[in-house]
Amino acid sequence: MGVLAPIRVWWLMVGGTMYFQIEERRAWLRSHTHTIVLDCDPDFARFAREPSGRLRRMLRIWLAERRDDRTHLCAFLGTLTCCVTGPPFRELHRLLRLTTAAAPDGATARRLRRDLISLLRQRLGTGIEASA
Repeated sequence: MGVLAPIRVWWLMVGGTMYFQIEERRAWLRSHTHTIVLDCDPDFARFAREPSGRLRRMLRIWLAERRDDRTHLCAFLGTLTCCVTGPPFRELHRLLRLTTAAAPDGATARRLRRDLISLLRQRLGTGIEASA
């Protein structure tokens, strides 16, 4: 049976109660058939050895808030598929546009984008540009 829990979950506070929740998973991808097998799939170990695809790190990102000592996921911002050189510019740009659209009242979109870029730089260690 596959791994049911994500590899890692990160949080970054962006206000009094708002934060980013980032779930890291591994996935096996075969682009010419549009096949994706996540690490929570029971067949992941078999596919991971298959040379016709590639293993990638996937980051699923939500904007969340704490209410009554519980996590409330407010908006799913998107998924970044990372390779050795980091996330593709097009995916990063799309994610930052969605972050702007999901900005709640009282939080500026610029601050949310800056905080998300900072978190991704720290965690991925790549040359992600703040102007993206």
